[in-house]
Amino acid sequence: MDKKRFNRKEVSLMIIVFVAILGVVGLLAFLGGKHSPATGNATEDTEQKKEKWQEGVIEYNGHYYKYNNQIKSYLFLGIDKSGVVEEIPGGGNAGQSDVMFLLVQDKRNETVSMIAINRNTMAQIDVYDINNQKVDTTTAQICLQHSYGDGARLSCGYTVDAVERLFYDIPISGYYAMNMDGISILNDAVGGVEVTVLEDLSDPAKNVELHQGETVTLDGKQAYVYIRSRDVNKFNSATDRLERQKQYIEGLVEKTRQIAAGSKSDALAIYDQIADYSVTNMAIGDLIYELKDYTYSGEMYSLPGEMVEGAQYEEYYVNPEELYQLVIDIFYEEVEGES
Repeated sequence: MDKKRFNRKEVSLMIIVFVAILGVVGLLAFLGGKHSPATGNATEDTEQKKEKWQEGVIEYNGHYYKYNNQIKSYLFLGIDKSGVVEEIPGGGNAGQSDVMFLLVQDKRNETVSMIAINRNTMAQIDVYDINNQKVDTTTAQICLQHSYGDGARLSCGYTVDAVERLFYDIPISGYYAMNMDGISILNDAVGGVEVTVLEDLSDPAKNVELHQGETVTLDGKQAYVYIRSRDVNKFNSATDRLERQKQYIEGLVEKTRQIAAGSKSDALAIYDQIADYSVTNMAIGDLIYELKDYTYSGEMYSLPGEMVEGAQYEEYYVNPEELYQLVIDIFYEEVEGES
């Protein structure tokens, strides 16, 4: 398959493929460098911390590999919490990260790809007290890590740490998180997204009824239900929801193509509507500009593993050997011999 080249306007559409359900950051390319509210500089933060996987050469299955320092990764989160982003004193009600994606930037080949992380992935997470002092480390669903902290920078930082550990300490250069209430606002701002419904969904409280096989242009309430809802009594429902989220992203990118032909003021209006629902330590506008000449690799990876029924909740167990191979394939390059 030929890879499509993107100009500056098209790259905004490419980025929204990855973060559509998290925010309208892709439209920032129209804003002349206007950034999302940032809480730091991702490049400086990354340079200041020790990037373990960039040290030396490793041997795996008789081959030698070195970390590809032309790779950068960014974590995007959809938070299961209502309202605008607010710091929560004492934590405990910061919301879970129901949606988790890694955007992988390959600077050498000028490509970007995507890794979807199942919310129920069992991983090492840190436990903090009400004073945000670490008290323990335990194995639990990785989505729970965000619930510790302040619902903003601390929670996101803790989640970045957990995802780095899961991926054998690869460095993550920045994060972007959006509360799920922003979905409805974003969806309506672009005029709705068309999907062919993958499964029956019902939410009487929102007066939403969706039937498998029907083609619907989702309004804000329907989009919220379509992306967020799952039957907790149905085994592996989180994986089914992940498929709906991927489908929705594809539909939203088509709507943003229409917006691309519109005005700068239209894009600014959309951005202003969802800005308060997000938190980031990245200059999103700069990232989009940096990716303006990149090609989307067409790859959207999933973590290899299986879902099992736990004592209380579903638990997704990653196959460690297959994940290690995935990390080698994406983040490493083979070298000659040992050095």
